[in-house]
Amino acid sequence: MENGLSDEVLKAVFPLLDGCILRGGLQNTPCGIPDVLVAHLTAPDCILMMEVEPKLEITMGPSITVSVLAHRKDTKKMACVINKSTFDYIDSNAARALAYEYLRFSPRYPFISDIRAWMSLLFLYKGTNVIEVFGIELDFCDAARSETEILWLLDMLDWK
Repeated sequence: MENGLSDEVLKAVFPLLDGCILRGGLQNTPCGIPDVLVAHLTAPDCILMMEVEPKLEITMGPSITVSVLAHRKDTKKMACVINKSTFDYIDSNAARALAYEYLRFSPRYPFISDIRAWMSLLFLYKGTNVIEVFGIELDFCDAARSETEILWLLDMLDWK
């Protein structure tokens, strides 16, 4: 409970998701988000996002970590995409908190390295030290910008 939120609360906010939900993107962007974030969200390569509903208010200060696991329906195996990465970069101009992790690839791909998965919390400021998270984004901008490239990249992970 590093961020003051119990695991039960976090699981309720971010349950297991089907990839189709992430590909659906944000349906209702709130008023008042910065132009930089609007431009990012409308870019053609911004494809894995989802709304956080109900919105999550977080007090700035305590560290917040994120983990992302992927599950293959064809083999019933799992892979770790992000493991306890801290949101240690806050882009105030774009209203995004970012965390990343270097992907762990299967030993079958020994020459692939230094590709990151980025997780972003999309937020609005709700006070001096409070943000309201309205969306999350998963991005592989180091190597994959299309759905086909992302699926190819995920296929090379170390599935167990």
